[in-house]
Amino acid sequence: MTHELNGDIVSIRVTPPHVGQFGLDVYAQPLNASHKGIVAHVCKYLLNCTFVASPVDLQPSNGSVGSPVGGGGGGGGGPDLSAPAQPPTAAPTGATAIVPGARPAFAEYGLKTLSHPDPVVQKLGRGASVAIEIGHPESVQVSGRLTRTPGGTGDELPVGEKTKGKKTKFTIALPGDGTYSLALYAAQRNDLSHSANVYNYVIEHREDDAKKKRK
Repeated sequence: MTHELNGDIVSIRVTPPHVGQFGLDVYAQPLNASHKGIVAHVCKYLLNCTFVASPVDLQPSNGSVGSPVGGGGGGGGGPDLSAPAQPPTAAPTGATAIVPGARPAFAEYGLKTLSHPDPVVQKLGRGASVAIEIGHPESVQVSGRLTRTPGGTGDELPVGEKTKGKKTKFTIALPGDGTYSLALYAAQRNDLSHSANVYNYVIEHREDDAKKKRK
């Protein structure tokens, strides 16, 4: 788990080790607090994780589970599972597990998400389509690779790409119910032989509407 402070907004990124339900407890204290070791429980989130690109089987080393400073439920100790693996230098072939969200090269290429800042996109209904826009310098070319996961063959699915000025739109027509991975790659236009994985989206598509099932 990592966190980032931007002005008066704290962004917390959680990478669950496997599919399931997780509790996220948030603690805080005033900046001018006299007792730095005393924190207050301010809120709690219930996270329902339905997809993990690379599941991790956690085995406690001493049979105990740690707790946050100040006590309370939820959370635990253990290694930092949020550190992403190094990105490939070129688009891979075949099915691969991806880490959702921005990769280290995303900022290096000066990219930004325009339409979908959340790496997990959920679509519901028949004939669903997704249009994702990425901002980038005109000197950078961005391309996408769509595959179906998990349990798919890893075959690449078609993605419509349209670049206009400093943004590229990726148009995806989802062929059916399932979970898809859209890996984005960037390269300098004067050196297209060297590309890097810059951002990964997980697209969850469900054709059946739960409301229609109710009688």
